[in-house]
Order: sequence, then C-alpha cells, then structure tokens
Amino acid sequence: MKNSKQTMPETSSLKAPGSLKNNVTDQSAMILSVLDNIDMAIVAVDNEGMIFYANENYAVHIGKHLRDILGRKLQNVYEGSTTITALKTEKKVVVEKKVCPVDNTKYVTGIASPIFDGNELKGAFSLYMDIPSEGIKLENSTQTFFSNYVRQKLYDSAKELEKYNIIGQSASFLQIIEKASIIAETNVPVMIRGENGAGKEVIAKYIHRKSKRCDKPFIVINCAAIPENLVESELFGYEGGSFTGAKAGGKIGKFELANGGTLFLDEIGDMPLIMQSKLLRAIQESEVEKIGSERPVSIDVRLISATNQPLEQMITEKKFREDLYYRINSFSLHIPPLRERKEDITLLIEYYLNLFNKKYDRNVQLSPEAISHIYNYSWPGNIREIRNCLENAVIMCENDDCDESVTMNYLNQSYDIKKPQTISEAHDIKILSQVVADAEKNAIIEALEIANNNKTEAMRMLGLSRKTFYRKMNEYKLL
Repeated sequence: MKNSKQTMPETSSLKAPGSLKNNVTDQSAMILSVLDNIDMAIVAVDNEGMIFYANENYAVHIGKHLRDILGRKLQNVYEGSTTITALKTEKKVVVEKKVCPVDNTKYVTGIASPIFDGNELKGAFSLYMDIPSEGIKLENSTQTFFSNYVRQKLYDSAKELEKYNIIGQSASFLQIIEKASIIAETNVPVMIRGENGAGKEVIAKYIHRKSKRCDKPFIVINCAAIPENLVESELFGYEGGSFTGAKAGGKIGKFELANGGTLFLDEIGDMPLIMQSKLLRAIQESEVEKIGSERPVSIDVRLISATNQPLEQMITEKKFREDLYYRINSFSLHIPPLRERKEDITLLIEYYLNLFNKKYDRNVQLSPEAISHIYNYSWPGNIREIRNCLENAVIMCENDDCDESVTMNYLNQSYDIKKPQTISEAHDIKILSQVVADAEKNAIIEALEIANNNKTEAMRMLGLSRKTFYRKMNEYKLL
C-alpha cells in the first residue's frame, strides 16, 4: 500500500447546502480522486467479473500493473479473489487476516461485497488495507459505509451518465461532465475544444438536455460542411423571391429553428471571416435578419460552439475575429483525447460490443489479448475510431471468440505496402475525403433547392463550370 495518508470525507460534506444535490456527477471527479489515492486497495467488477475500476493500490496489492488489470476478468487476473467469491455467493465476505499476495510476511484485512440494484446482481467490489503490527479490524460501520459509498458513487454515477449516452469514468473526463452539468443551468455561451472524434457534440447535447431549455430544439450546423455563399441563408434564412431561384415561401434559418433552445455551431473555426461579423451582430442584438428582409426577427438561443482548431493562433493570423471569440468563449471545456483517459476504454469496449452484437445478432467477446491490444493503442481517431474498430470486430470475427488478430488487422489495414504510412495519416485521409465528398454533395443539393432546380443558377451560385458541375452531379448520382 502507499504510505501517504488520505482522509475520507464525511458523507455529509458531499451534500452541503448550495450544492447540486440531485446531480450524481457533481462530486464524481473528487470521489474518484479519493478512491485512487486512499490508503486502501480497491477493485470493482461487473456481474461477469470484468474489472471496471481498480486503484493503483490494488495493482500493487496483487503485484501487477494497472494497465494489465482494467478491462479483464478478475478470475483470470488473480486466482482465489474474494471479490469473485462475493460475486458468486452474492454474500459479503469479511477477511479479518489474510496473507498479502506479494509479501507473505505481511497481512491485510478487508471486505468483499456484492453490488445489487434492487434484487438484480450488478457486480461486486473489495477493499483491503494493511494490518499494522498491533493489528486492526474493520468495524461493521466502516464496512457499511464503504459498501454504500462504492455502490452509490461508482455504479449509480455510471448509470446516470449512460442515460445521456455519455461513456466515461476517468477523473479528467468526469471533471468535464461536472463542469458541463453546472454550466448547463446558465445561458452563457460555451466553447467545446477537442480533437476530432473526442465527443464534442455529445457534450453539447448533454448541456442542452440538462438545461432549462431541454424541451426546446437542439439545432446543429456544421460550419465546415457549408459553402461560403450558403452560410448566411443557412444561419438566418431568406424571404421568398429574395434572389433568383429562391423558394416562393422562403426558408427559416437555423437561428429561428433553435429559438428558445440551443444552437450548436460545430467546427466554428471554419466559418468564413465575412460571416463572423454577421454572427457576432446576431449574438449581440439577439436578432437576425433574413436575406431579402428589412424586418429583424428576435431570437432567444443558447449558443454552444465547438472546434479542434487553435482559435487563438487564428486570431493572430487575422483568420478569426477576436471580438467574436470572446463572445462565444464565455465558458470553455476541453475534452481530453482518448489516449489521455485510458480508464474509459474498458467502458467503451463494453458499450460498443453490446451495441453491435445486438445490431448484427452476434455474441462476440474479446479475448484478454484483444482487450489489452485495444487498451494500449493510441486511438488518434478517438471514440469514433474505437467505435469503428469494434463494429469491424463484431462483423469480421468468424466465431464468438475474437482474438487480437482481428483488431490488429483493422488497425493495420490502412497501411500501403508500397508506400508505408502511419495509422494516423491513413485515418485522417479517409475522414477528410469523406467530409469533402459529403460537403460537395450537400452543397449541390442545397444550391439546386435554392435555385428551384435551375441548374444554370446553381452552377453560378457554386462557382462551378458546366463541365465540373455535371461531372460532380454524375459522381454523386444526382442526375
């Protein structure tokens, strides 16, 4: 065990006046920090014995590395575990004196207890501490406290997040969720930063669903996927007959669609500079003006933006307006990449395996070697990439037992034998080509819609030659 002394907070301090009593995630980061650093060895498993939490002290306790423990079945990691005994018998096991697994000159005391949700067995946990030379014994009140503590603050917290389709248990990620839950109760603009595939839109939806606007619209616009000359009509809409080819009835913009709710501006760093000033005015005045209209429309929206670009550097390079930056960046959240929150990988594996097993009517399970391989990979594509990997594994695995060769094949398949390239490069190229193709196709469809299917007008709006326009129409099967 570690020698540093940690003091367990009183349970009442977790529900102090003024705190968000009904939000089980508010203290999650602090709780996990306490569990990670407390002078006890703690491990928790699901109803199949799969380890979903263990602290460093437990790794030391059984003489293994933490990376070789998480996501594996405890019965395969440590034979004779009292946690598995508690799981199988569905009864609490009290250990008054037990030889330490890695040092037979020392003894430990502890408890193992099943975890129930009503009458349903959900898993089990154990905690151990060294016995000093004079000897100690865990009192029943201490056992009860930890039983409730682990059950409520680990299992229930994860269950709450699952309701919002949020998967994560790492301290850094739970800190983001905690901040998001607090800021959700306000109307201040939020900026979400993070790499592609890290889950920015998921956090944006979480903020909306936890806010007082949850029963109002949540509207998304991808600023990178809309041609520059169509951004204004997308954001603000237009009146009928305002330009050649405009719909007779006009079009409602995203701001009006989101009125009373939340507007999520994804990839805002890609918004054209000329549109940034118009967006700033709409935010400042709380009103928009449709193209072809002289009558402003009042709007009430909660603005959430997201980007993976260095906006501060773009401001220096005059590519992003500084005044807009401070308007939309009242509160900032930075989602850490998956490689910096390894603890979340085991939850993602379980979630996506269940999802794709149901989708494809399979019962695929990963071998410990496959799980270890997934756990130690860097995941440059973040959650999006691990999702694709696990879907591929469920589809390609010949039987229900999937070994590491299947996952390794997926992660290595992007290599070009004649011209080697990194997995990151191959992944980014694939994503980029897909984004460009989708953006071009959507732009043509939108231009044709605005031009009332007048192809000549659509070509003019898109700035394309007739030859290029018809080539792309044919390429995207729009003819």
